Amino acid sequence: MMKKRVMFIVPGLYPKAIGGAEIFNYYLIRALREDCTVSYMTACEKSILGARKIQLHKNKNHLQQLRIILKLIGMTKANTIVHSFMRTKWYFIIIYPLLAMLFNKKYVIIIHGGGLMHWKWKLPYELYFRKAKAVFGVSETICEEYSNRTGEDVRFLPPLIPFNNDSFDKQELRRKYGYGNNDQIFLIVGSLKDLKRPMTVLEAAKKIGHQYLKDNNVSFIFAGDGHLRKGMDTFIDKNGLSACINLMGNVPRDIIHELYKMSNSYIISSDFEGTPIAMLEGMKNELLIIGSNVRGIKDTLCSDNLGFLFNNRKPAELAEIIKLAIHHDFSDKKLAAKQHYDSCFSYGGMLSDIKDVL
Repeated sequence: MMKKRVMFIVPGLYPKAIGGAEIFNYYLIRALREDCTVSYMTACEKSILGARKIQLHKNKNHLQQLRIILKLIGMTKANTIVHSFMRTKWYFIIIYPLLAMLFNKKYVIIIHGGGLMHWKWKLPYELYFRKAKAVFGVSETICEEYSNRTGEDVRFLPPLIPFNNDSFDKQELRRKYGYGNNDQIFLIVGSLKDLKRPMTVLEAAKKIGHQYLKDNNVSFIFAGDGHLRKGMDTFIDKNGLSACINLMGNVPRDIIHELYKMSNSYIISSDFEGTPIAMLEGMKNELLIIGSNVRGIKDTLCSDNLGFLFNNRKPAELAEIIKLAIHHDFSDKKLAAKQHYDSCFSYGGMLSDIKDVL
């Protein structure tokens, strides 16, 4: 049986780029290699073994658009284009419905974001969605928004990635990273930027007090980097929190599972999330989930039995939950969150949904 032929349009890819879409597309291309003949156009220098790369220039310009058009026209009719839609100008997307109408090219849209921004000129966007073979959104909020805008069926596709299933000795991992067996470790994974509100966690730690944290062997690990890093370093030093807070910077996917395995709790303090993949990995690893009460997080943490929600504008509220977590295991919430993840988020199921429309 002839393999399906798939062409991805992906400006960036992990590990050169570490956004959610870049990580998702990297693992999706790798997963589809077994059943499909996969090619991808990218400005990233990263190559994926077993998939054909077509190199694009890093700067978006009209000459690059022309090159994309010529390459797509030259593809056989059997190809399906997979396009990741984010915050994109109309003249960068109009090529896909034109290729569909003039050359019978089929394309699938996966909406990763776009800021739910207002469309000044709706027609190109409406045409782009109308002519697509299928449209997916990576969160329920995105699906609802774009379905209302376009009148098209936008299916929910959780942007899952394959989490590491290897078994690790927790004590051994703690020794490796310099932590004790009795330490209470709170893990935070994500960019150090305003949307993620990492300062809320630091302010909560300040309210708890460095002596209390020291007496109870509490540590906070931040895996991620961003423009707030310098200010966070200053805040940590000023408030005597350096002994209990570790800013690790960006941590590669091939070792980040070790941080989950050795932690007790997971904190996510964002203003908004689509489908919070880092939090799902915490649920899978039976960590106590402590999340801000916002769209995406509260939709996933849909029951009080699954964890704690807090107002991310009130560090004192988070501080009280952290103190509860220090002294109580909450194994019932951890197990319930793990079971919810297992029943509702299947990487194999997500792949099947994609393969069905290619």
